Amino acid sequence: MRARGRRISDGRLAAAALIPRRSLRRAPALALAALAALAAGCGEAHHEVLEPMTIEQHQHSGVTVPRLETVRTSADWVALWNQHVAPRVPPPAPPAIDFQQRMVLGVFVGQRPTGCHQVQIERVEVFGTAFIRASYRETVPGPAAVCPAVVTHPAHLVSVRVLHRIPVEFFELPPQTVGGGAAPAANDADPTRGQ
Repeated sequence: MRARGRRISDGRLAAAALIPRRSLRRAPALALAALAALAAGCGEAHHEVLEPMTIEQHQHSGVTVPRLETVRTSADWVALWNQHVAPRVPPPAPPAIDFQQRMVLGVFVGQRPTGCHQVQIERVEVFGTAFIRASYRETVPGPAAVCPAVVTHPAHLVSVRVLHRIPVEFFELPPQTVGGGAAPAANDADPTRGQ
C-alpha cells in the first residue's frame, strides 16, 4: 500500500494517511459499538450505592470480639443471630430475611469501656463486579463526654440487595466523637475483606 497524505513539517506523513480507506469506512460503526458497550456497563466504571436497611443496632452484642460478617444463607444467619443475642433472656428469634433478595452485613467492634461507643454501617457501594464496599464508622467519647461506665460490645446489622459472587470489603471510616474534643486516631484505612 502506498501511503498518501499531506507531509508534516519534519517529513512524516499525517497519521490518517497510514490507515487504509476501507478501515475509515468502518470507523463510525466501531465507535458506535464501543459507546454501546460502555453504556451497557462493561468494565469497572459501574458504581452503584445500595440502601442498607438496619436490622439491629445494639450496644450489648454477644459477639464480644471484633468481627466483620457477610451472610448469604439462612443457616449462617441463624448461627450469627443466635450468637449476637445470646446475652438476652429470652433471646429473640432471628428476623426473617429472604436470601434470594437480600444479604446481611454485620460489624461487631468488640469490647468497649463505656456506653458512649456505637458503630454504624453508613454506606454500601458496588464497584462493578470487582467488590462491594461497606463503610462503617465508630462513635467514641470525646474528652468532655460523660458516659455510662459500662462495658459494651457495639454492633450494627443491616441488609442490602443481594449480589452473588461479588466479595464484600469493609472499610473503617475515621471515628466520630460525642461530648466534644477530638477523636482518638482511627485504624489506618486498609479495607478488611469480608466473605
